Amino acid sequence: YVGQIPAFLLEDVHTVSIHDGLESFGGGSNDLLVHVLQGKEYLRFGNMIETLIHEAAHVSLDEDTYADPAWKEAVEADPTFISTYAKDNPKREDVAESILLYLAATCKVDRISQSMVDKINEAMPNRIKYFSEQNYDLYPLER
Repeated sequence: YVGQIPAFLLEDVHTVSIHDGLESFGGGSNDLLVHVLQGKEYLRFGNMIETLIHEAAHVSLDEDTYADPAWKEAVEADPTFISTYAKDNPKREDVAESILLYLAATCKVDRISQSMVDKINEAMPNRIKYFSEQNYDLYPLER
């Protein structure tokens, strides 16, 4: 599943730590943290890759994105946050939540409904513009 994460989100990932247990996955300090029993739950619910993308965003995007004045402008200009989790944790979860929905709305439109694409585009048009302007290496995804 790590091989399905877009290249730009793996740039700063140096290790993947795999532990037993039913604990949350995590991302930080150049590491993706995986717990085997939780991974089985993610597989059962069908959201393994989404979870890994979210955590990889913490590793490879958080530091630079939150410090970028253009990101701050995009957030202020958008009508809302993409999720309650992002809204409740805007300086810690907004990037990871937003990049996941950006990828869904731009690269995986076959996996979500048009109404969901419309909701994403309406909720965060300036974040989408910001991400698009970064010219990320999306491989293995395609637009």
